[in-house]
Amino acid sequence: MVKKFSLLLFLLLPFRSWSQDIPENPVPARFVNDFAQLLSESEVATLEKKLENYQDTTSNQVVIVTTNSLNNYDIESYSYAISKSWGIGQKEKNNGVLITIAPNERKMRIEVGYGLEGAIPDAVCKHIIREKMRPYFKKNLYFEGLDSATSNVIKYASGEYKAEELNEKQPKYIWLVVFIIIILLISFISKYNRTKNSAIGRDLDFWTILALMSMSNKGSSRGGGWRNGQDSGGWDFGGGSFGGGGASGDW
Repeated sequence: MVKKFSLLLFLLLPFRSWSQDIPENPVPARFVNDFAQLLSESEVATLEKKLENYQDTTSNQVVIVTTNSLNNYDIESYSYAISKSWGIGQKEKNNGVLITIAPNERKMRIEVGYGLEGAIPDAVCKHIIREKMRPYFKKNLYFEGLDSATSNVIKYASGEYKAEELNEKQPKYIWLVVFIIIILLISFISKYNRTKNSAIGRDLDFWTILALMSMSNKGSSRGGGWRNGQDSGGWDFGGGSFGGGGASGDW
């Protein structure tokens, strides 16, 4: 609940455009998007075929993204932004999974769509990251780690593995909510002061300035580089939704 609230705050954050920081939807669609070039061509082809076959038999969509840089964002926000922007998973089922790898920051995350959170809860994602990915990544064996991770995601999603077997308690992320609120306040105060000190803003009251800031943010978001799944033409994923389910880790 706390984590979902923090992600809601992130969605409402109007102060910086993500258009330059998040990769656009791949056209044509790909399940393996190795922007950091961690995999060989044959490894990409193997994983691509594996995940394509899985979608064909279940309609679940598991996508891999590797990135050279998180652009000073945390792995949670970056991964969630991609999942939302690309629309991974079927719209009616919300059955998408995104695995994000940032080798320069040595961060990784498994993001789970609404429809699969029951079969792949946070504890399962933590287990996969800790036991199936981290040992390989420490040895720079990225294909082996991703192959193991996707196999485990598939088995949990199909019910072959049971989440209850892990029996892990979920930690609380109150500190994360507090941190995000602080960033929101700092960003708001900074932008408000800039507007207030401008030639136009000196004679305006608080609510008028707030309205102008809102209008400015709406205008900038319309000009951004994100492309929704239905609008891009070549992207054939279904516009699935994510609510912050998943887990992160490092190596």
